[in-house]
Amino acid sequence: MIYVGLDLALCETGMVKIWEANTGRALITTKTRGVDRLDYICNEIILRIPPKDYYIGIENYAYGRPNQAHQIGELHGALKHLFFRFQIEYNLYAPKSIKKFASGKGNAKKELLIRDVFKRWGFETDNNNLADAYAIAKLTEAHHKVLTCEAAIEDYPVFQQEVLRGILNPTPKKRRKKKELI
Repeated sequence: MIYVGLDLALCETGMVKIWEANTGRALITTKTRGVDRLDYICNEIILRIPPKDYYIGIENYAYGRPNQAHQIGELHGALKHLFFRFQIEYNLYAPKSIKKFASGKGNAKKELLIRDVFKRWGFETDNNNLADAYAIAKLTEAHHKVLTCEAAIEDYPVFQQEVLRGILNPTPKKRRKKKELI
């Protein structure tokens, strides 16, 4: 099984593949803009997806950070559409879940994740997009192993157990009561 982590970004998308005792990494960069950029990034990702036995995790939107939300939304949408066309399955993970899985803190700073990923798993990089992608691949691996009973949730540290339980048994969001207009 190959576990793929994707940290989608417009200027520098991080992609990490983990299998057995191996790790592959790619930084997908381009100076193009608009649809050309979306096409380039999506094609580079598709070309690097293994032909079989893969499990993909993608960092979901950071809803609290509206900066460039439309552009990153286009990239997510283009990639999801391509995955749909090629029947490639994937999971979306919240940024806070990824950070907590790697560092124990859902609000860890992106720069500190490089250190935490190295300390926890020995993955060395000076690029926060690759560190995020590696953490996503490790979360994807844990999620898959728990789903297929290759590992028990209890095999992971408590903070990772909390993340996995949140993914496997999400709590419904509370709805706000609508104010009645007079």
